[in-house]
Amino acid sequence: MTPRTSGRCLALMAVALLALLLAVLLSLAVGSRAFTPAEVLGALVHGGDGDAAQVVRFLRLPRTEIGLLVGAALAMAGTVLQGLTRNPIADPGILGISQGAAAAVVVAIAFAGVHTLTGYVGFAFAGAGAAGVLVHAVATRGRGGATPVKLALSGAAVNALLVSVTMTILTTRAAALDEFRFWQVGSLTGRDAEVAARVTDVVDGARDGLMTEVGPEQINKADADAVFYASYGTPEKSKEAQITTGGLWKHLRAVTTGHAFRVDDQLWIQGIGYTAAGKILDEIQQRLAVR
Repeated sequence: MTPRTSGRCLALMAVALLALLLAVLLSLAVGSRAFTPAEVLGALVHGGDGDAAQVVRFLRLPRTEIGLLVGAALAMAGTVLQGLTRNPIADPGILGISQGAAAAVVVAIAFAGVHTLTGYVGFAFAGAGAAGVLVHAVATRGRGGATPVKLALSGAAVNALLVSVTMTILTTRAAALDEFRFWQVGSLTGRDAEVAARVTDVVDGARDGLMTEVGPEQINKADADAVFYASYGTPEKSKEAQITTGGLWKHLRAVTTGHAFRVDDQLWIQGIGYTAAGKILDEIQQRLAVR
């Protein structure tokens, strides 16, 4: 990444962050009863029993947190797929993964009697995973393997198939249609801190599947066939040296087999978008191909 490109990315991040902060402030301040920014800040910092504190802290704050988490989850899903497919327009909808989740939820509602948030999430993950496997299996057939174009085409085909299955069930079961329609559109109305905590668990679980943050006493969590490690900032200011010279580190399977690689934290931890994801995948392939 050149200095010019890096500066442009930082500028875009700053603008996006300001827009996000403004949206959060409006979410907390505007509603059936509006509050000033000073009242919102006072409610968040000092709490209390006033109207502003009760509305902001217990009604609007959980809804805002859920909205932020859902947005982060969507961004993470899109970035991962763009990096894996090397396609800047790839997303779960184009590749049929979203429709796989929807089809699984429809089947669960219509035939398994599922009507809870936990049930929706479980079946949605299962359906999305199955659709992703099917799309990849179709795309890998023939010469060239799963190229970006073949992935997009197979995703469109699988998506059309799943839409047909979903619509067949919904047009014959009115109750399932009503419940699924509400789930598909989604709503932040009536969502409290308990729902926010459950959404946080889902997002954290997805993030932990991609990256694990450990300290010297938790190094066993990093044991794997291959380890790519980085630290925030310079190694001297982190505990990296303390970890990589310790006895627990030296006994990791990846270290003993020569498959522990230090990587650039600016790319791996702070990298943004499908371009960074593609570079990370290239580095993984290059490092592992040498061994």
